[in-house]
Parts: sequence; structure tokens; C-alpha cells
Amino acid sequence: NEAGIRIVGRNFDVKVRRAHISGSVMGILTDNKGGRLVVEDSLIEELGQYPKRSDLTHGLYAGAIDEFIVRNSTVRAPRGLGHLVKSRAKRTILDRVRLIGLDAHHSRLVDLSCGGEFTVTDSIFQQSTNTDNAEMMAIGFEKSNCGRFYAPADVTITGSTFVFDRDFSGDEPSRLAGANFFMGWRYGISSEKIEGNRIIDKTGSFLWIGKPHVETGKNDIVLPRDLTPLNQF
Repeated sequence: NEAGIRIVGRNFDVKVRRAHISGSVMGILTDNKGGRLVVEDSLIEELGQYPKRSDLTHGLYAGAIDEFIVRNSTVRAPRGLGHLVKSRAKRTILDRVRLIGLDAHHSRLVDLSCGGEFTVTDSIFQQSTNTDNAEMMAIGFEKSNCGRFYAPADVTITGSTFVFDRDFSGDEPSRLAGANFFMGWRYGISSEKIEGNRIIDKTGSFLWIGKPHVETGKNDIVLPRDLTPLNQF
């Protein structure tokens, strides 16, 4: 598969620390037979360049495992169409994680195909100007492929910053998708706590998508009139 690191076997318990993966088709890829993966203090970048540009360039891809944890790590600038983080794990935790699209032609920043527990804390997400997907994150969009690993999602997202640089202008790949979407979910959310975040959208057409009762008042929504220059990531 030409992943930087590929993890196979049943019920493994693997920790990857201080890795720098660049130039492979994927960053880290796991098997689908249960287990636990922890990624800490690592940088995954510039994927999809070897041996050729790939349309399946996922930065971190956890298969059908029990727990997937990423701490203090960065995934940035993929060069093929894929998700920065894709997970089929029963539990996915992103803590102090930077998912930075820059100007890359990527899809979602996070795709949790099979639902499950999802926690994001103290992180920074930036959607590229050239993204191919209006949704920054999605949950439960592949239920038919998940079997026993599918579960309604319990979502907690706190203390994080989300930057939508996609402008859905006439020259960008997902222009027909309309406004920017924070998150889509297809097959059910058991609970959600989305608060204390800063969401920056330069289009003025930001939508939550999914459940309308998510309260925007618990988050700081920054629209075009409020924007000041941002530091480079």
C-alpha cells in the first residue's frame, strides 16, 4: 500500500512516537482486526507524491480497531485527494492535534466512517482553499461497510480552532456543494458537546449541518466582518 507505517495483526497495541513521514502515499495505516494505536509527537506531511499522485492519500487511517489516539501531532499539506484523518475505530481521540490543509487538494479533515466515540480537545483544524469537500468533518457515512464496528456517535469537541479557507468560488473543486459545513452525520448521534471553540469562516455562509439543536452560542463564530490577519500555520 506504500504507507509510511503499516500495522497488521489482531488486537495489537502499538505506540508511534516522534515519527516524521513524508512522500509516501499514506502516512500510517492499520489492519481491521481490533487493537489500539497511539500516535504522539509526530509530523505527517506532503503525502501522495511517491510513486505518483494518489486519490487515496489519507494522512492517518485507523481501520476497524478499538481505540485510536493522536496527541500533539500534525498532519499537513497532503498532495492527493483523501482525508487527513480517517478512522473506523470504536473510539477516536484527537488531543492537541493540528490538521492543516494549507493549499492542498484534500477531502475532509476528519472522516469517522463507522461512528463511535469521538473527542477533540485543544486542536487546530484548517480547511484548504482547494478542498474537494464542503464538510470539514463527517461521521457514519459508510455504515454498510462497518458491520459490528458501527456505533452511533458520542461527540465531544472543545477548546479548539477551526478555520474554513474554502470560499466556494467558481474556480475551486467543490464549488457546487454550497456553503461550508462544520460536520455531517448520517446514521445517528447519541450525544454531542460542541462548545468553547473558535470557528473562523471567511464566506459568511457557515452551516453546522446535522442536528440543528447544536448551539452556536456556546462557540465563538468569526465571520468575514470580524476577521483580522491570521498567523501562518
